[in-house]
Amino acid sequence: MAYRDYYYETPDWIELFNFGSLPINLEGWALTDSAGNLDKWLFGAGVTIAPGQRLVVFASERDE
Repeated sequence: MAYRDYYYETPDWIELFNFGSLPINLEGWALTDSAGNLDKWLFGAGVTIAPGQRLVVFASERDE
């Protein structure tokens, strides 16, 4: 599947899915592509995945 970002580009993406029965608050969790920088991209306040829902995160090198 090709997701397009706000710039109509198709960067790599990561899909997070909540298989559980409770919401998952991602505040303080991080994604990285560097073993030396484990908190390269931190999720901020208010990022929650409801049960049975997914979150698609673009890996576009943009800090947005």
